[in-house]
Amino acid sequence: MDARQYPTSDATYGAYAKHISPGKVALFRQLDLHLVMGEREGSIFTDAYTGDRLYNCHCNGGVFNLGHRNAKVLDAVREAFDSVDIGNHHLVSGLRASLAERLSATTGGELPGVIFGVGGGEAMDLALKAARGVTGRQGVVSAKGGYHGHTGLAVAAGDPEYRTPFGPNLPGFVQVPFDDLDALEAAVGDTTAAVLLEPVPATLGMPIASGGYFRSVGDIVRRAGHHGRGTDRSWKDRIDVVLPAARRRPRHPRHRQGFERRRLPDQRDDDDTGGAVLFRAVAARASVDVRRS
Repeated sequence: MDARQYPTSDATYGAYAKHISPGKVALFRQLDLHLVMGEREGSIFTDAYTGDRLYNCHCNGGVFNLGHRNAKVLDAVREAFDSVDIGNHHLVSGLRASLAERLSATTGGELPGVIFGVGGGEAMDLALKAARGVTGRQGVVSAKGGYHGHTGLAVAAGDPEYRTPFGPNLPGFVQVPFDDLDALEAAVGDTTAAVLLEPVPATLGMPIASGGYFRSVGDIVRRAGHHGRGTDRSWKDRIDVVLPAARRRPRHPRHRQGFERRRLPDQRDDDDTGGAVLFRAVAARASVDVRRS
């Protein structure tokens, strides 16, 4: 497929501004950036009009964590489309069950329930709805400067930069500084349904939490659950892993506390699960029923 759908780079930018994102085009032109992505493979892509070969150090936030057009991924996708398609979600599928089983296995089987989606925001909305439904509570606590998606509940939990243009925020959403246990403990209470935290918040500048931070987060939310008022439902902590642990998990052992299998959150949202065909998934403990339909 020819990436040069228009005669020039400037014409491509003009069409993109008219039909997709005038703001992005305005920013790129301000930066004197005329790049149009063309052929790509591995860690390199080519400008469609100049032919310049460039290393993709951005990698689309980790979407191409296996490289552009990874041969094994492409072969698997082609092989699948020789005999199947997207399927029908109203019917039972052994292939879908097998994939869910393999995703669950990455948690040591502690998060057996899986539901698939097409976008990170959709997965986040589903996780928040499940947390609210299970706990009977409405409060959501997240970190300042974080990003969880642009859909309804997801954008409400994100940084004001992403939600202010759409009007007043939804009630029940509170933000605290990342890696601040005192602030988190003050914010979590008997109306809290979920706590959302990225292990390494990209939009906050990739800070690394202090050793033991996530373990302490788990302790805080479990204490809040055991002492909740007006409900006999145990509070379920929700740690939002927007980016898969394999891609943006802290490497140093002292930063990994809270990621051990015995300390897994009740739900996990894996974003950009594949390097060629994207999908998202929410994995949950058996006590968190996200699969009624």
